[in-house]
Amino acid sequence: MAERTIDEAFDQAARDVRGYGIGFVRFPENMTTVELAGSGTLVRIRGNRAILTAAHVIESLPIAGPVGLLAPGFPEEGKVFCPKVEMSFCKSIRIPRGLDHCDGPDLAALILPNPPASDIEARKSFFNIDHHRKKVLANPPSLASDTWLLCGSASDWTREEIVDGQRRSYLRWECGRSLLQDYEERGRFDYVAIPTLVDEETDTPESFEGFSGAGLWHVGITESEDGFEATQMLVGVSFYQSARVGASRIVRCHFIKSIYENLYEAVVGAG
Repeated sequence: MAERTIDEAFDQAARDVRGYGIGFVRFPENMTTVELAGSGTLVRIRGNRAILTAAHVIESLPIAGPVGLLAPGFPEEGKVFCPKVEMSFCKSIRIPRGLDHCDGPDLAALILPNPPASDIEARKSFFNIDHHRKKVLANPPSLASDTWLLCGSASDWTREEIVDGQRRSYLRWECGRSLLQDYEERGRFDYVAIPTLVDEETDTPESFEGFSGAGLWHVGITESEDGFEATQMLVGVSFYQSARVGASRIVRCHFIKSIYENLYEAVVGAG
């Protein structure tokens, strides 16, 4: 058996990370189509099954009524898993937002009722914040690493097709390899920036609308007898894209302390 290469290990990590992804979709009056409201990551936090996302994504959703949770990477080929959640049964825990949207904070957790939490868990994974919290706070990954993934869906990637005479919407979910820059701490929160190229020769969306709430992951690569192995750690949440300058944009993300200290404490305080 051939040993696994670094690239193969990294690709497997990207596929595994898709198992934690979820997309928020609103249902307009025409129920044959959907509107992407943002991205999120399925997490366990203080024993709750929740979706980690940006606060402004939660604020864009209705207080009551159904919202779809589109699951990327559903294992059965050609099938779509999109359970609905009644928003009035959810518990929203939001960090108070900053006055300047580009600066943050902009972070939230949506605690899911059961169902659909049990239905989702039968098909998807919930990243255990409680289990990883002490480890990542005590030994955060080096910012100099080049093994980061930003995983979400962009409105630019939404397409519509006619199926059996009906218009249907399809969303595409991607995990893009990224670099980090401009780490900073402001108050109790920490942030990083992701530089992106958005010209026609890249597969990057022209706009990152829909990526709000997307998970930022670090992929650790180790070598074993069978080749290289990868482990994934959730380390951030995206919340803002800069204006385009030439062929470039910046995507801003909350980082480790924001999630594993501040949001965690907010969930604890909410009981």
